[in-house]
Amino acid sequence: MEYPNNDLLMRKLRPFGSFFTFIAACLLSFPIEAQNVAKQFDLNAFAEQKRTESLINKEAALQYARKHNLPVTISTETTFSELIGITENNVPQYYTITNKNSAATISTDKLQTKSLAAYSLDGSGMTVYEWDAGSPLASHQELTGRVIQGDGASTNFHSTHIAGTIIASGVKDQAKGMAPAANLISYEWNNDVSEMAVAASNGALVSNHSYGFLRGWAYNGADWSWYGDTTISRQEDYLFGFYDEQARDWDEIAFNAPWFLIVKSAGNDRNEGPGYESIPKDGPYDCISNAGVAKNVLTVGAVDALPDGYSSASGVIMSSFSNWGPTDDGRVKPDIVADGIGIYSTDNGSNSDYITLSGTSMATASVTGSLLLLQQLAFDLNHSYLKAATLKGLVIATADEAGPENGPDYQSGWGLMDTYKAAELLVANADIPFITEESLDEGEVFTKDIVASGDEPLKITICWTDAPGISPEPSLDPADAMLVNDLDLSVTANGTTWYPWSLNPAFPTMAATATGKNHADNVEVVLIPQAGNVEYTIHVQHSGSLSGGSQPFSLIISGAGSISENEQHGDPQGINDEKQGMGRVKIYPNPVQDITTIETPGMTGGTISLYDNSGRNLLSMPQSGEQTEMDLSSLPGGSYIVLIKNQETKRIARVVRKL
Repeated sequence: MEYPNNDLLMRKLRPFGSFFTFIAACLLSFPIEAQNVAKQFDLNAFAEQKRTESLINKEAALQYARKHNLPVTISTETTFSELIGITENNVPQYYTITNKNSAATISTDKLQTKSLAAYSLDGSGMTVYEWDAGSPLASHQELTGRVIQGDGASTNFHSTHIAGTIIASGVKDQAKGMAPAANLISYEWNNDVSEMAVAASNGALVSNHSYGFLRGWAYNGADWSWYGDTTISRQEDYLFGFYDEQARDWDEIAFNAPWFLIVKSAGNDRNEGPGYESIPKDGPYDCISNAGVAKNVLTVGAVDALPDGYSSASGVIMSSFSNWGPTDDGRVKPDIVADGIGIYSTDNGSNSDYITLSGTSMATASVTGSLLLLQQLAFDLNHSYLKAATLKGLVIATADEAGPENGPDYQSGWGLMDTYKAAELLVANADIPFITEESLDEGEVFTKDIVASGDEPLKITICWTDAPGISPEPSLDPADAMLVNDLDLSVTANGTTWYPWSLNPAFPTMAATATGKNHADNVEVVLIPQAGNVEYTIHVQHSGSLSGGSQPFSLIISGAGSISENEQHGDPQGINDEKQGMGRVKIYPNPVQDITTIETPGMTGGTISLYDNSGRNLLSMPQSGEQTEMDLSSLPGGSYIVLIKNQETKRIARVVRKL
């Protein structure tokens, strides 16, 4: 058994995360265009800070390794690890690849045909980002002409395999990637936080991260080594489930880049270790670590292949290695699962080389490529991309049930990704707004009336990109809540109230319950299994105050037959007295081809502005009393944000132009 020595005093630079969170909160009162410019500035400044920290930390780690004769890289036939940095307690930190029939398992193969409303999706015109152990072999016959090496790193077998799983063209059909016509920009993993921030500021939509730190026990090909900090705990690596600086940094990037979804492997630590009495094996629960614990990323676990597709929850078999949650504050992790067993894809030995690998790495790449297709479809339908919270919420809302009990669990998260079902809901959304991007102001209660179809379960999902939390002091399993803005979802009908699923981290094997508010997750799901064909009302409010005064959120509805044209941002508790009696904003017709009427009972003398989903102001006009006509005939089809604002208040609604 090997323990790193702890005799070099080296303190990490303290992050300036709280400063950037403060600036972002202040900007919420600025016009949407100004917010986007300022957020880009924040990300670039953040990137420069993190680049400096990374260089300093890497040099300190290399000095420590030379002094103590530690390897800088650890390489076997199927693994690769590299020394990245060192903690203030002098524990060396190694990044490692997370290795241990994908398209069929998560139904992405159906999107690569013309089986969905005549859409044939292949990733054309889309670009995905990859951070990994090195660069993919850009000249490989499956990748040629579509890979840009962002930093000139040497090629790596794992990076090449991941790139192929995402975008391989299908020269060999069994190696065809999820998005076989997409482009890919690659970086090796040194300085990843800084590079991610720059990419986010330049409009990146999706990035893949199939790697993580060596945590707890790890086998180097000859012996077991322990990578935990024994000054804090000898029972487990305290960083399992812990919201650390890396988790906060990745949340910081996502918070300042609302369209950027980071996809992270859950890791393969579960049940690793020699089984000494002094330090047990990793897991089985509470073994996801570092960035995989972040709130705003999509963390992916691995299951066995389903070559014939999904049939039942019992048919989804968790891999023997995939890490399980919970996080220390009880959030659901992983978020989603996909096939990670025996994935055949590209290798870097030659331009026609292939290899079969397993791990949450492979599952993550399958999800990333599939997300790219969903963004391609969203743009085809609406001429705009989905926010990251919308995309994440859509994937969770349409996931197939998995795990031992109904609802989420700490093994398979919200279930098995179902790309086709997500795409179906996107297509349906073009006619009825089942997927909307909303915003809740301090003291408001958002409501929306819907009628269930009556022939399938009614599922309501909200998801939001939350401000970065405050990392607790290093300790074993601190329960400090990392949620900053705590939204609360509920659904009512005929005197009955339904609440979202929640889990109890103290009893990780216990089934999820839906008996009250969820104060841990920034994803909430209400499921009504036997919804009658009656009207239901969705309520979204908040507990505590809202940092920044408001919180954007995404709403995804499945199992509804119709949705009212009316939605309300009310204040029944009288928290904001000046907003009392404002009534509902009504937009009709909605969807509309040309001219729609915006009705604002009790609200006059303001300005009505229209924005696209990237926050670009398209037109503004004064209110004409309580009823104002707006001409959308010059706009492309899609969904738009309507902001009605006067000196006293503001209201936000959505209108859909249907061609």
